[in-house]
Amino acid sequence: MPPRRTRQVQSVQPSPASGGNRPATGCDQLRRDEAAVERTHRLLLANLPHTADPSHRHDLERGIQLAHEHLTRIRGLLQQQGCPEQAAAPAPLPAWVFGPIGSNVQVTHSASPLNARSESSVAANPRNPLAMVGASKRFTDPTHYGFTLAAYFSTDGGQTWQEAPPLQLLSDPDPNKTWAGTSDPVVAWDDMGNVYLVALPFPKDGGPYFTLGIAVYRSSDGGATWSPPNFIHPHAAGSNDADDKQAVAGDGTPASPHVGNVYAAWDTGQRLSFARSTDHGATWRGVGARPAGSGLDRAVRDSFAPEIAIGDDGAVYIVWSAGKEVKLVKSTDGGATFSAPKVIVNGLTPLDAPPLPASHGWAQLPGGRFRVATFPMVCVGAANEVVVVWADYREGVSRVYQRRSANGGATWSGPASGEPVSSAAVASPPDQHDFDPQLVAMPDGSVGCTTGAGTPFSRRATVTDHPWDPTVDAPLSHGDPSVTFIGDYFGLAASSLGFFPFWTDTRTGIQEIFTARVAQHRP
Repeated sequence: MPPRRTRQVQSVQPSPASGGNRPATGCDQLRRDEAAVERTHRLLLANLPHTADPSHRHDLERGIQLAHEHLTRIRGLLQQQGCPEQAAAPAPLPAWVFGPIGSNVQVTHSASPLNARSESSVAANPRNPLAMVGASKRFTDPTHYGFTLAAYFSTDGGQTWQEAPPLQLLSDPDPNKTWAGTSDPVVAWDDMGNVYLVALPFPKDGGPYFTLGIAVYRSSDGGATWSPPNFIHPHAAGSNDADDKQAVAGDGTPASPHVGNVYAAWDTGQRLSFARSTDHGATWRGVGARPAGSGLDRAVRDSFAPEIAIGDDGAVYIVWSAGKEVKLVKSTDGGATFSAPKVIVNGLTPLDAPPLPASHGWAQLPGGRFRVATFPMVCVGAANEVVVVWADYREGVSRVYQRRSANGGATWSGPASGEPVSSAAVASPPDQHDFDPQLVAMPDGSVGCTTGAGTPFSRRATVTDHPWDPTVDAPLSHGDPSVTFIGDYFGLAASSLGFFPFWTDTRTGIQEIFTARVAQHRP
């Protein structure tokens, strides 16, 4: 609620006839103010447990805090002026806690276990936290790894979700280049309310090509409908030179000199490919004036799974995994040029075989059948602090490690091989793996990290309110009966309302996408 307008209280000398030693008029007014604010405070507190809408709850919590502060201030004035019968101090507010607000939310509702969902991405509109868009794989033939991407949208801060109509696939005169589906979803918003889904089209099995290039779908209505794909990088290739594992980020910071730009990066074989749009998705080009995909591919030839983050000053950071290293390039001019590659982590132990067991080339955690890998994640928090995290097996169990830079990537703190994100007080037990980390920053610069176990730095919150089993309704990775698939990554978004993990869950007996709002709040 807005601050209550109060009258100016002046000190009044008592007249001899008053027989008292207090300013009666001032005390009377303060008592009336006290009673009014106390009634408002109680009303807000009474409504808080019954408010599920995240925007309304945020307003209520702010109103409660303001009323509490106002009440404390009034009672301080009562005591200062010597007013009699001072009421007791307001009861302390419930303690702030960090954790999920309300129950988990089921995003997808599949009619058949053939429609398993996994490998998800999610993003919140930087101009409207109630608008959110997500995407995932949607299987049609999990035994033979048949799927394409599906998109979802929310208009109420993640409380309810709808599935968008199917995304268009392209045909080609060459049947080996006709799209059988799309893969590896990533989503991002620009500053004008447009949202982009960058996809990896692939052909039917049995042909000469592994993937067909990189395409961008665009929505101007919050994810309810999507444009035909903009095929920004046609590149039909075999597995050794294929486009793969794309990333996307939009610059939505009003003060950024490059606000509105959208950036994408991906692997072409082991070359780092890059594209950017400076006109809200109408056209795409690479570094400088080069074609989309070009400009970094000659400088970087050891790229695996690139990720992008953007600072409030418009700086673009791209990190990738290079064996036992994580490397970085940075642009300060909107992607026109980039710095030389720089090693920022050296000596990590990736989730790979060895030391992990493997089946047909896919690393697996001990006792598990689903495939795993180490993908580095990056985000930029307050004051342009850059944070990088990754899954690491150096402890003989998968743990999430980090490195941080307080000066935009110029120097990095801590050991060169990184250090655990979790303090000893909140670390997982030794029989539990932390993997598939995701990293994101809220508008205020607060940074959140989720893993397969849900560990956000110094504070840990278990997000799921029901366990799920990765063996249930799990597709076979590329049709291999010895390797299952739960997704190589999960989604994580942030807005002024909190953090929103976006994960695969099997509590219904089918692989579905679930989400939850996680924030500091009063229970």
